[in-house]
Amino acid sequence: MRQRIIVHAGFAKCGSASIRNALLQNFGKLQKQNVFVFDKDLRIARKAADLVGTPIWALEEARKKSENLTQRLSDEIAAVARRRTDHLAILSAENLATPGMAQLFAELDSQFEVRVIFYLRPQLQWIPSAWKQWGLKKGVPIGDFVSQCIKAHRPSFRLGIDIWKSALPAACVHVRFLIPELLRGRILLKISSTCWDCRKTSTTLKMSREIPAWTFQSCTCSPRIRIFFLEFMTTV
Repeated sequence: MRQRIIVHAGFAKCGSASIRNALLQNFGKLQKQNVFVFDKDLRIARKAADLVGTPIWALEEARKKSENLTQRLSDEIAAVARRRTDHLAILSAENLATPGMAQLFAELDSQFEVRVIFYLRPQLQWIPSAWKQWGLKKGVPIGDFVSQCIKAHRPSFRLGIDIWKSALPAACVHVRFLIPELLRGRILLKISSTCWDCRKTSTTLKMSREIPAWTFQSCTCSPRIRIFFLEFMTTV
């Protein structure tokens, strides 16, 4: 049986914090299911407190050095798996969709059965949310921020997904949409027999709701956002 790993590769502003919190809150249950989670230092967490923080900075450092992380992840899993064959590892970080990240995991799909999961939300929601976190603090008007997104084709959902598909051609890629009407009021990350044929049990991780159901009425009055939404929804 091949070892299995889930890579939650983003995107930013698409529920990553909620997913990390869910992994932390359900750490005990995951351990009983032989599910290992990488911590902020890209080491397998031994206790729940190890999951406080995010591996984005360790990944950024590896990206700057062009460090291949496949063997590093493999060694970490081997150290805790021992003779247990029915196990699963999870690496979750929103910046894994950043250009240059996927290449750090070259050949990972030759050693593991890999699932790469992307969560994304409609650009009509992503842009105002991103502006509130990044643009507003710098005093950038919402209209200017929208123009910058249109010019840069941001968020580049399809580009990020295609890069991972190219880097790990044998991996199975899943794209999940953070749309409240589809999620029925909550976000779920499901590790179940529907994903892994050989897994007999299923574990559902419940998360706090991060994506609000409101529609940014104060921002969608901008025709630029409506145009962006209509033109680039297909970029996913």
